[in-house]
Amino acid sequence: MRLKELRFRALSLMVVAAIVLIGGAAAQAQSHEASAPANGFSATLGDKVIALPAPDGFEEVASQFERMKTLFAASEPQENDLVAVYMPVSDIDLLKKGQAPAYKKYMKVSVIRATRSFAALPSDFAGFVDYVRKNNATIFKPNTGKIDEVLAQVDQAMSKELSKDISVKYTQNTNLGDFDNRPNVYSNLLLMFFKTQTEGKEITTPVLASLNLLHIKQRVIMVFAYKRYEAKADTDELKQFTTKWINQILAAN
Repeated sequence: MRLKELRFRALSLMVVAAIVLIGGAAAQAQSHEASAPANGFSATLGDKVIALPAPDGFEEVASQFERMKTLFAASEPQENDLVAVYMPVSDIDLLKKGQAPAYKKYMKVSVIRATRSFAALPSDFAGFVDYVRKNNATIFKPNTGKIDEVLAQVDQAMSKELSKDISVKYTQNTNLGDFDNRPNVYSNLLLMFFKTQTEGKEITTPVLASLNLLHIKQRVIMVFAYKRYEAKADTDELKQFTTKWINQILAAN
């Protein structure tokens, strides 16, 4: 199997995952559960173990709170596996106290399920990157059949998880361009706008999202960083943060 067979829906998760920032803010307090080491996290993909250190000031949250894992997993298209989610330590502390987190920023790592054991060659990775560059406008275009299909799936899953009706419309995006291009790294920044309806209220929320493809130990992983957009300086801040974290992941492997 080649990566091109699953690329479109795999990347559409970048759009739907941002919903957690919007709808997830309504989540109830979580009970803390036994967890794996929050800062020494790794993922087994076939016969490869990929180290995924937490960004500075963050912890892996899905291994600590089962309902958080369920909530974030609800943002995944069926073709993908959620690998890890990282939230600020301040949000983790709120969760441990039984309070709702702020959801202003988080990171997520995913893989295409059918390629967990696929030994991707440099040419495969280059082809994946080339596909994203050539089809970026189509992949992340609002109001397309495939995007709407995934959004409907996530609306249903999150409404069930949060016990309230949630409807999210992806209305607009602006591609802010590539910001890291290396033989084993590709990073692109997007500004997305969502309209959320819940309990009779409608809110428009801008979200910055960085899409990052990494080729590590013959595996392709998708790393996403999200931040609620509040000021122009947020774009440079997210790019710098993302690049620093990616360098930490590369160094750990």
